Amino acid sequence: MAFSTSYKTAQRDWYKVQDTKLLVSHDVVEKGHEFESLLGFYDPGKKLMVKRMARSDENKERMQREYTNLEAFQKHPNILEWVTFDEDDSFLYLSQERWSFSLEELVKYFRSSQHTQSPQQPPEHLDTYIKNTGMILDKPSIGRVMLDLMEQVASGLKHLQKIGYVHRDLNPKNIVIVCGTEFMTAKIANFCTAQDSNMPSPHKHKTISHYHTGFQPQEQIKNNEQRKPFETSQGTSKPKKPSPETKDADLFSFGCILFYSLTLGKTIHPNHFQDVRALIRLIRNQYSHFRELSTNIQIQALYKGTLEGMEEYYSGIFPGLLTTVYKEVWLVMRKPVAGYEEFLREYYY
Repeated sequence: MAFSTSYKTAQRDWYKVQDTKLLVSHDVVEKGHEFESLLGFYDPGKKLMVKRMARSDENKERMQREYTNLEAFQKHPNILEWVTFDEDDSFLYLSQERWSFSLEELVKYFRSSQHTQSPQQPPEHLDTYIKNTGMILDKPSIGRVMLDLMEQVASGLKHLQKIGYVHRDLNPKNIVIVCGTEFMTAKIANFCTAQDSNMPSPHKHKTISHYHTGFQPQEQIKNNEQRKPFETSQGTSKPKKPSPETKDADLFSFGCILFYSLTLGKTIHPNHFQDVRALIRLIRNQYSHFRELSTNIQIQALYKGTLEGMEEYYSGIFPGLLTTVYKEVWLVMRKPVAGYEEFLREYYY
């Protein structure tokens, strides 16, 4: 993928959207549900990632909804920034700041680096990041990177909570990474199914989120089914009116993404919570000395109050894993150093 294509080369080789200043690549970076992500430039040379959809009334409504949501979000370092909305006779284009790869791609690469003699080729930009930072592809180093990215996702999600929005489709494809030569920034993306929780219920969008269910709570999966028309002996029936989703749906999804990231690709399923110690060990192994955790901002942000209502939500429903980990780790953090050996005997050995 030609991320390094210059603006001058793009002017020659890419196509220009009619009556706009937008240049779009012919190569697809990633395919989503009814859309494609492509590289772009906006005159006089601003680098973009362009979300392209086939032109239709339904897709135009969907993309305009996302554009409207992005306008309302205000700027935040962990929310993908929009640039412009354009269209031609065939397609609709939502241009956003250029990102490098999705969280899903990053996890797949890190996982392959642990389980094969010859890991898959890293996403473009990541190879430069690894060389410039001197990153070693072992579990502790990867764990530190993933925790840092999860702290950033938590920050973006907290911003959405603050302004009253529910994303409704948080998953590893909708977390994108801007990868520089010595930094990585996680950003929440794809807001076409987002809802303003302050909006009266009749005005909320009846949109269905489309990602696999490993990142959605049961109530949201049920709501998605109720939103679909269904066949009866009298013909097609109108969808049922589901209960509106709240920030709890995003909290559930965030917990699943956290688990997915720290375990390099495992997803949470009901009745599969038999090894709480495994995740605690994982967190422990990501730092050279456990004593450092008590002052580590990343751990505190993830497990102590960054996201409003996080502990209360997880204490009441599946998965209880995150709350268990939070309680155990934070309990030890608050103990004097003498409690360290007890922790090692109980959870580490």
